Amino acid sequence: MFRQFAGMDVPFFSVTVPVDITSLLEKAKAENLPFFALSLFAVARAVNVVEALRYRLLPDGEIVLHDKIDPVYLAMREDEAITAVRVPFSDDFAAFDAARREEEKRTLAMPEPWFYRGDERDVFFLSAVPWFSFSGMSHPIMLGKKYDSIVRLTLGKYGRQDGKAIMPLDIQSHHGFVDGFRLAQFFREIERFGQEN
Repeated sequence: MFRQFAGMDVPFFSVTVPVDITSLLEKAKAENLPFFALSLFAVARAVNVVEALRYRLLPDGEIVLHDKIDPVYLAMREDEAITAVRVPFSDDFAAFDAARREEEKRTLAMPEPWFYRGDERDVFFLSAVPWFSFSGMSHPIMLGKKYDSIVRLTLGKYGRQDGKAIMPLDIQSHHGFVDGFRLAQFFREIERFGQEN
C-alpha cells in the first residue's frame, strides 16, 4: 500500500469521528482521575495497539516500525503560550500518569515554550481544544523530502447527544501505512478502554 501513496504530494488523510466517551468520563469520575490524563492514555494505548499507526518514514526514505510510540501533547503555560510535552508511553496508567505529570511540570518550568520538531519519529502529536467542538480539522505538515509520517490527533470539546457524551477526535495519518480499517480499530480501542473495569 505504501508505494501507491508515497509518490503523492500530500499522502496524508484526516478523519474526524464523534467518539462515545461516556464510559471514559464515568471512569474518570468514579476513580477521581483527570479526564485529560485518562483520554491521553486511552489514545496513546490505542495508537500503540494498532501496528499501522507505529510505522514511520525516516528522512532517508527508510520505513521503520517502532515497538512503542510516545505522545507529544501541547500544554498551556501561565502566559497562555503553548509548549510541547513528551511522555514515555507505559501501558500501566498509574506509571504513565506519574510520568506525564513530571514531564509536564518540567516542561512548563522552562523559561521558553518548547516545540517538538519531529526529529525523532517514535512519537505522535496530540492537541486538545476543549473550548469548542469541530467536525473537521487540518494539521500542519512538511511537504517534499522533509515530510514525515507522524500521526497527528486533536481532541475537541465534548457534548451530550442522546444521553451519551460525544467528543470529536480527529486523526491525520499517512495513507501509505493507515487505511479506514486500521482507523476503525483505533477508535474501537479507545471506546474499549473506557468500558474496561
